[in-house]
Amino acid sequence: MENKTHFLVDTLKHKGILVVLSAYLAAAWVLLQVAIAIETTLALPNWVDRVTLFALATGLPFVLLYALLRKDNRLDSSSTIDHASVTPSVALLPFESTDELTEVSAKTDLGDGLLAVLGRADELCVTNAADGEKLDTDFNLTGRLSVNADHMRFSIQLQNNRTKRHLWSDNYTVDPNPASGERNDLLRKIAMQVCAEITRAQGESAQRRDIAELDAEECYQRGKAQIMFKGWSPSNVKQSSDLFREAIRKQPEFAKAHAMLALTLGLGQKFSYFRGTEEVIHESLAAGKKALQLAPDSSEVLGYVGCAYSDLGKQAMGLPILDKAIELDKANAQAYAALGAAKIVTHSVDEGVSDLEKAIDLLPINTGNAFWKTALASGYLLQGRLNDTLAMAQQAVKDDVSFYPAWVTRAITLALQGENEAAKDAFQQALDFHPGLDQEEVEGFAGRSSLQVLQAAGIWA
Repeated sequence: MENKTHFLVDTLKHKGILVVLSAYLAAAWVLLQVAIAIETTLALPNWVDRVTLFALATGLPFVLLYALLRKDNRLDSSSTIDHASVTPSVALLPFESTDELTEVSAKTDLGDGLLAVLGRADELCVTNAADGEKLDTDFNLTGRLSVNADHMRFSIQLQNNRTKRHLWSDNYTVDPNPASGERNDLLRKIAMQVCAEITRAQGESAQRRDIAELDAEECYQRGKAQIMFKGWSPSNVKQSSDLFREAIRKQPEFAKAHAMLALTLGLGQKFSYFRGTEEVIHESLAAGKKALQLAPDSSEVLGYVGCAYSDLGKQAMGLPILDKAIELDKANAQAYAALGAAKIVTHSVDEGVSDLEKAIDLLPINTGNAFWKTALASGYLLQGRLNDTLAMAQQAVKDDVSFYPAWVTRAITLALQGENEAAKDAFQQALDFHPGLDQEEVEGFAGRSSLQVLQAAGIWA
């Protein structure tokens, strides 16, 4: 019911009906006051104000009909701009069958399961469409499936409903048992990927326009897409931070923008992307505090803020926030990943590695996962699993070649394996992407012992 209410409000906003209604009521109130004043001043019959009120009330349905039917250039499907000024809306259409043997109950169970997971995503307004129903949503999610005794095969497609552009699709094979843990994890993975692809689409749309033209939601989506799909380089983190600040300037009570500002500043401070460390820490903490005040029960907001606090070295503050984020939404892979990274730093290495492994399996592909894979590599390193460390660091580099901590982790591991020349080459890659990297910075995120390993390999005298 809550999702459908959000959808109705968003639809009214999209159509401009709320704007037209507000303008009409305001004008009607003014006209009524004028009628009353004239009736009193000119000593007109006392029915004049009642006739005016009747006329205004009679005109209201016609005004609303005009607002409903008028051509809205912002949402015209032929437009090259596919943005929305409110939370993105998604319609989950009924699953189709690839054969007549597929049971209706299987389609219903799978659709309901996916709807439940998507419905917990704070960044989406999700509604379930009935057979043949067409909804005025930003995105449509469709699926086809077939079921036999051993497995269920299904495909998922995401389409931009405004431009009719295909955004993403994938195929899956899974246990048909609705209670299967494998199936539940897969639905969570799909939900995360859907959210990521919508962020990508909205970020690309916002990227084509000047920041001055964007509303708060569009600034937020553009900033989020910047780091999710272009990497955690210093320039990307700084640009994203500025976009989140702009979103807050345009909408001061925008909780997610405050939370993401806290996160980007916290990570930027951790990896020395910003000058003026104390000012950055203060701004990050203030943004996190404001986000928690605005949305204390949002899993997404809690996940970002808990991660920010942990990046700032305040794990005692961050860990309970991350625990609550996961309690609210077990599909929040970002919170799982942040919790795992925080546990590794606080010496609960085995638990942290387990949380990170689960999170990385759920996280969407090609979405800035170098940060989390580097954190997992550091956990493997502490466990003495050098081959796994090297493999995970290599995956991180593949995901985001500019993320210099992944190169440093690779260099440390190679040095421990006695491959000093290869370690020097890897460290040089880190310097190429982060010139001026010094011993204090390396010790700050990798630890004193790792710095000593690099020194012993001849990287520093």
